[in-house]
Amino acid sequence: MNMLSTWFTGCRRPASPFPSFSSVSNPSTTILPDYEQMQAHCSGRALLAQELPYAQKIIDTYVQAEMLQAVPAITQQGSFSQCLRCSNKNPGLFGSHTCACGSGRCVYCRECLEMGRVSACTPLYCWTGPEAAPVYSDPLVWSGRLSSEQEQASRAAANAGLLKQELYIWAVCGAGKTEMMFQAVAEALARGERVLWATPRTDVVRELYPRLAGVFPEVPAASWYAGSPDARPEARLVLATAHQARRFKGAFDMAVIDEVDAFPYVFDPGLQQAVQEACRPQAAVIYLSATPGKHEQRRMKSGALAYVRVPRRFHGQPLPMPACRWAGNWRLQLTRGGLPHALMQWCRSRDTAYPLFVFVPSVAAVRPVVEALRAEGFRCDGVHADDEKREEKITAFRKGDIDILVTTTILERGVTIPKADVAVLGADDDIFTESALVQIAGRAGRNPERPEGDVVFFHYGRTRAMQQTIRHIQTMNREEAEPGE
Repeated sequence: MNMLSTWFTGCRRPASPFPSFSSVSNPSTTILPDYEQMQAHCSGRALLAQELPYAQKIIDTYVQAEMLQAVPAITQQGSFSQCLRCSNKNPGLFGSHTCACGSGRCVYCRECLEMGRVSACTPLYCWTGPEAAPVYSDPLVWSGRLSSEQEQASRAAANAGLLKQELYIWAVCGAGKTEMMFQAVAEALARGERVLWATPRTDVVRELYPRLAGVFPEVPAASWYAGSPDARPEARLVLATAHQARRFKGAFDMAVIDEVDAFPYVFDPGLQQAVQEACRPQAAVIYLSATPGKHEQRRMKSGALAYVRVPRRFHGQPLPMPACRWAGNWRLQLTRGGLPHALMQWCRSRDTAYPLFVFVPSVAAVRPVVEALRAEGFRCDGVHADDEKREEKITAFRKGDIDILVTTTILERGVTIPKADVAVLGADDDIFTESALVQIAGRAGRNPERPEGDVVFFHYGRTRAMQQTIRHIQTMNREEAEPGE
């Protein structure tokens, strides 16, 4: 069952340990140095002292003026600890170290260590002065047109943003979910609101950021992911992985949760709480996905969750139907340095003018598949979650410098390569669930100049997930063909 946070399933949100913004509209700022810069840097965030570009003396001045408040980063009750930055409560994810504070050994949080160490003696500084709320009267610069189904979803999203409601946009891969959100984001920014676009995957942030920054050119925007360049603290439109949402507290009036059913977000209550705490208590929440979980589908059916369904791709053509091909014992063949004859024959016979994704079930499978394809003369490379050159390789693939990109499920969502074909080696592996295979198949046929694409599942025995994927795509294509049904 899907493990969405209690707030995002309509239950009452627990009280936040962080202070809210002041209601004072015209504070006396004559004695506060760099007030506007400090306001922009700190609003809606919980920061360590070293994350503030000011000396401790200036920070203390703001605390005394009640514009900043120092909150303990870790609370302790007996042997129980909780990190207020990342909400970690797992005893196994706390450690202790000899601390310079003079109290001996201090407890620190290991869960969010990559963001800078927080200890029991460490304060987090939160802005409690008035929040800057710039208004952008006409922020959207986009000349595209929406289909009637996209327009319906767009209006529903804008209405949910206005009324601060929850909405699920259930749209097939390649339906244009990003474009459907443009109007809702534009109206929120025009109201002086701040928008979070959260997603579980770094690659999705990298893919979306230039697109969103391009259609909102006058709006300060920022992208946050592990290893991202320093983002603009004054950003009103923030794209972030769920992990990086931990940097914000009570900052956003609208949250767009893209690929809400994806790993690791869907299985990690801590990430769900991070996104929750990044938003104001009454924020609008809009979910985007082609593959909602069973729990969400039940909520939609019961009327507990408002939703809009978009079964048609933006170019109006049906989703490519996967073909299933017997590959034999592909695991054994990989250990021998080869590839299944069916896969190799298909790679040779297909039109190599079009890029090809080859999805494999594990990191260990990436290298032998790449080497086997290179031995056949293909320009090929491979990527996985821990590949430091992943972004560079995806860029080369997009430019056409690579013909075939072998990848784990890290690229099953959010990455669009025009006119691409898709092969799944080992489609019978447990890692390839129905939702994963639907998303993978959705990498093909996304371009109106080649809307068909090829999708092939190479397997050592058909699985239930493969059969469910085919039925899922058939159902969506029927809805597209019979929109009035």
